[in-house]
Amino acid sequence: MAAFRPLVLMIACAAAAAVHGQAIARKQLFTTLGGGIGLLTIDHAADSVSANAALSGVVTFRVQYAFTKRFSLGLLYDRIASDRIGKAIDQVRFSTFLISGAYRPWISERAFVEVHGAIGTASLSLELNALSLPVVGRSGCSSIGARYVHLLSNTVCGFVGIEATGGARIYVQRYDGMPFTDADGQSGGLDWSSQRAAVGIAVRF
Repeated sequence: MAAFRPLVLMIACAAAAAVHGQAIARKQLFTTLGGGIGLLTIDHAADSVSANAALSGVVTFRVQYAFTKRFSLGLLYDRIASDRIGKAIDQVRFSTFLISGAYRPWISERAFVEVHGAIGTASLSLELNALSLPVVGRSGCSSIGARYVHLLSNTVCGFVGIEATGGARIYVQRYDGMPFTDADGQSGGLDWSSQRAAVGIAVRF
C-alpha cells in the first residue's frame, strides 16, 4: 500500500486544485454557437414594410479571448430572420458582424455570468412579394446582452442569454445596385431593432 501513497496524494492534490479552480481563466479562448427566438421591429418605413414586435429567430456565433478572468474581447456574428411580417414582405434577414467586449461580474468554480457590448455593421436582405430579387442595405449597429455559462465538462459549456441589437438607418437598394424608391419616388429606408433569448453550447480551449 505504501507504493500507492504518492499516487493517491497526487490525485488528491489534483482534485483539490479542480475544486478551487474557476470556470474561466486568463488566456482561455471560448467559441460559442447557439440559437433562439425573439422580437423584431422595423419602423420609420413604408406601412407595407413596417413591423411591430414580429416573431423572429436567431443563430449566433461568437469567438472571444479572455485577456483576464474578468475581461474578454472577440468577434460576434448574428443572423436574425423573420418571414411574412408585413403586407409586402416575404422574408427579411439581418446579418450582423460585431467586435464584442465582455465583462464577468460573477465567477464560480463551474459557472460565470457575463455582460457584453458590441459594435459593428449589419447587412439586410429584404425579399418583397412584388420583386423577384431581394433589396439589400447596410449600416452600423450595436448590441448589448448578458448570459449565464455553466461548465458541462472541462471543455464543453452550455449557456443561456438575452440580447438586444439595433441598427442605424438603412437605406435599401435593389440587388443590382440601383436605388430602391417607394411609390412616391422617395428613397426607401428603415430603422430596426431586435430583442431575443438564446441558448447554446460553448467550447473553451
